Amino acid sequence: MSQCITGQITGTIVDVNTNEPLEYATAALYTQKDSVLVTGVITSQEGGFVLNNISPETYYLEVSFLGYTPKITSNIVITKSNPVYDIGVVGLILGNQLNEVVIQGERATVIHKIDRQVFDPKKFQNSQGGKLLL
Repeated sequence: MSQCITGQITGTIVDVNTNEPLEYATAALYTQKDSVLVTGVITSQEGGFVLNNISPETYYLEVSFLGYTPKITSNIVITKSNPVYDIGVVGLILGNQLNEVVIQGERATVIHKIDRQVFDPKKFQNSQGGKLLL
């Protein structure tokens, strides 16, 4: 009778600058040979995660969180003799932040009101002037 051995991968995801745990960060496990997604979890309030029922193989783990640069850890080997792998603390760096947001808009050429239509004369090429050729 053969027994199926499965492994476990654990770790904690934190902000690298503040060392605060990142709740609801994503940990996604992929096979290293063909990059097939195996499983994924969301971190707990303490930033921790546990991936269970992992078959013996070599994997890579991608951790990510909104606004942070994703981080990949390669060569995670699960074997029958070593089924538990603790990745430790993974620090994510805050990604590019916008200093300002500029919103640009353009007024409509025609505005429909209940009793009339209002036209913006600046939007019509005829009203912008030109040359008269004789």
